[in-house]
Amino acid sequence: MNGVRTSYLVRWRGYPPAWDSWQPRAQLIVDVPGLVEKHDETHPLRSKKGRRKMTSPNASTGIARYQSLRPL
Repeated sequence: MNGVRTSYLVRWRGYPPAWDSWQPRAQLIVDVPGLVEKHDETHPLRSKKGRRKMTSPNASTGIARYQSLRPL
């Protein structure tokens, strides 16, 4: 995927929402690949060119996905 960087909003277990943080997909695939795959299966990303799309944090995985696309 050229020009696309995907990050996930991570809700850390045992911490309040103020500790939520954006983490790059590449790092999460290394650290917690099962959670990323599970989230992707249950929350497929549907985006439009030049727009941003964020899914809601999943209660089971605690992560949301944000994808930024280059404008036309």
